[in-house]
Amino acid sequence: MGPKTASWSEDMLEGFIASLNDDPTLRDRLEVIPVLHGHTKAIMQERLVRLVLDLNDDIDYLYGIAPAIERAADLKEEYSEKHPNLNLIAAYFNAELFLAVQRGGSLNFSK
Repeated sequence: MGPKTASWSEDMLEGFIASLNDDPTLRDRLEVIPVLHGHTKAIMQERLVRLVLDLNDDIDYLYGIAPAIERAADLKEEYSEKHPNLNLIAAYFNAELFLAVQRGGSLNFSK
């Protein structure tokens, strides 16, 4: 996620968690791992994505801001053995994610 001090970052996370909690089927099937916050620059988000992927096993869904998901899309193949069912969910869509989709990436977007 974006910086912890940015209200938009907390708002997006709270909205995402609330939408999960509104659906009992999802709520009972998903485990939300600790959330990491950081600067929105793609290289900083890549460090957070790598940390999450390195410290956890068999993640099915990774939710994050556009720069994080952009970098995660580039890392999917590298982490495919450890996270074979990894799906990416972007909090919003930007030009870089559009290019990732054009390159053949498969991404999901939250509402």
